[in-house]
Amino acid sequence: MGNSLIISGKNIFPPSISSFSYLRESFMVAEYLGDCFDGVKSLNFEKDPVNGRIGTGIISKDKEYVPFYEDVVLEGAVETYLTNLESHIRCTLRDILDNARATAENWEVDKPREIWLQDYCAQLALVTTQLVWTEETARAFDELEGGSETAMKDYKRVCDDRIEKLIKQVNDLS
Repeated sequence: MGNSLIISGKNIFPPSISSFSYLRESFMVAEYLGDCFDGVKSLNFEKDPVNGRIGTGIISKDKEYVPFYEDVVLEGAVETYLTNLESHIRCTLRDILDNARATAENWEVDKPREIWLQDYCAQLALVTTQLVWTEETARAFDELEGGSETAMKDYKRVCDDRIEKLIKQVNDLS
């Protein structure tokens, strides 16, 4: 049965899982997560660093920290908890993306985009920005079709203003 678990694990997480079969402690496996999950460097174990059984977030290869909405318990066979971890990462990123999308609707009211960006990891901020741009561009085309001759020019001004604010923010970092 042990071999079948390792073989099935190899099918789920090739080829790195062969190096995991001897690792029983989840904190030891954490350093190899980049071999299994693109963009993930490691896990954060804040609550139980001795046993390494509770993960509280992921650390990307770009050193961004993404906290889990709920801690994840990493127990049992490596293949099992890596599968559970993968599911947990997906759910966490989906929840963060949903939240980013919902809060992006208030860029012009509550929190400007250049400030809003700091609340989210780069990849999800980028995806959300692309979604918003697509929706706003489609809306501008609809307005153009509806007779608004300045719809596209007006939207271009909004985009230019947002870009200028981002450029200013980057320049302020220097």
